[in-house]
Amino acid sequence: WMFAVSALASVDVLVITLLSALAVALGICFFTWRAPAHYEPPAAAKASRRKAGKAGRAEPAASVSVAARVEGEEVASSAPGVAMEPSSEQEAWEVLPPRGEGPPTESEKALLRTVKKLREIKAIELRLQLGEDIEPNQRTKLSRKDALLDEWFCLLEEVTGDGPEKGSVASAAFVTVRPGAKQSELRSEAARLAGATPVAATVRSQPVKAPGPPQPGQTRSAKKKKKKDAEPEDEGWVTVVKGKTKAKDLTWEEKEERRAAQRARESLRVKDDESEPYRLTMDSIRSLTLFSPSQCELVEGLIDQVVVDARRGLFKPRTVDLTPMRNKYFFGFAYTYGAQRDYPGASGIEAVWPPEETSEIPAWIREHLIAPLEAKRVVPKGWINSATINDYAAGGCIVSHIDPPHLFDRPIISVSFFSDCNLVFGTSFAGTKEASQELETTIPVYVHSCVRGHATVLKGYSADKITHAIRPCDLPSRRASVILRRVLPTAPVLVGGRTVPVAQHLINQASGE
Repeated sequence: WMFAVSALASVDVLVITLLSALAVALGICFFTWRAPAHYEPPAAAKASRRKAGKAGRAEPAASVSVAARVEGEEVASSAPGVAMEPSSEQEAWEVLPPRGEGPPTESEKALLRTVKKLREIKAIELRLQLGEDIEPNQRTKLSRKDALLDEWFCLLEEVTGDGPEKGSVASAAFVTVRPGAKQSELRSEAARLAGATPVAATVRSQPVKAPGPPQPGQTRSAKKKKKKDAEPEDEGWVTVVKGKTKAKDLTWEEKEERRAAQRARESLRVKDDESEPYRLTMDSIRSLTLFSPSQCELVEGLIDQVVVDARRGLFKPRTVDLTPMRNKYFFGFAYTYGAQRDYPGASGIEAVWPPEETSEIPAWIREHLIAPLEAKRVVPKGWINSATINDYAAGGCIVSHIDPPHLFDRPIISVSFFSDCNLVFGTSFAGTKEASQELETTIPVYVHSCVRGHATVLKGYSADKITHAIRPCDLPSRRASVILRRVLPTAPVLVGGRTVPVAQHLINQASGE
């Protein structure tokens, strides 16, 4: 009984073993039948795709014969690692060989350039098949197809390493590198020397004489031309690159515009735009828009009429004051300034001339300039009793000064016409304004733009604590300003070699004294 049980157990183990082996065999057959013909592990497939992406085309499979056209004949060549037969839409040269890791070699680069040119020729042929017209330079490229195919095969041999056998006739064919010879010509000549066997002939380099010192009579331009003739490798093929754009020659007008723009930028420089004087000056200046361009033209015509009337002598003697820097036309009150302070009785200070010697403020100034300021409540009605027209020529100026506080009340208002200009604060002048000498000025603390048709109002720090001026660079063209102020009743009037207050002088005039 015990023997029978032991025999039955052995039979069960044997059956289980046979069934397990049968299952394993069936599994192997199943997976072998389902597996692809060219199976690659995932890591290997990923590396293969990366290489194919670098080459710009799909990775070729195994080694097969490749049809290569050399000297007009179809020749079969076996190249390990080269792609299989091209499809019906591809030619042999369109299938690129695989390449290893690392940067491309010079032969690989040359092969890619040759394939690129052959692709262009193929596109030209397609255009001809469609009946399209092609340009003469494209016909020239078509004529080079055979030479390019020879060059492609030679480069393919160099890249794949499938050269001639040692001792063969082709291996003894040499082409000597000649100075100035193109590489494409050398490769084509090597292929022709090799005969019907499509192998690359060996290229033997001939020592090239090092360039020595320039020979007598050999000019620099001749050397440049010789070097230029030796440099191009593929005549007729143009590579478009972004080169340096040659600066065009500027006209005199364009040069003047650039200089003017440079001067304008320089005129806006200040010492320190974060300083306290800069901030105080800027905060104490006010700018108002009074006139449109058409209204400015109206007022400018009236200013021109003042100039004409002055030439005709229609004003009182103290109204017109002509100076090299600017022409001044006083209305209401005229005053002494600069060297005029040395008049007898002036005692070295500014004084006003008797008002009866100065023409009254014209009606158009009261109507077009003073009335709008009074309407905007910039000044009280009837407050302004003095108007001065400063007519500047291009390049004119007025030196740094503060309007005498013992003569004029605050604010001081100026309205600009004809053009814009800069009013600078905190600068100093050196030299005199003469034809042979330019004025030199220091960098200002603040620069204010006086816009045509706008009124500039000075009060507080900008009127009393810091000087203002106009430099020659601030006046690129003619500009006129109308200065509107109030002469104080206590301002000194220069009469008969002595000064009296304005109020007292008016009383004396009224009483006939």
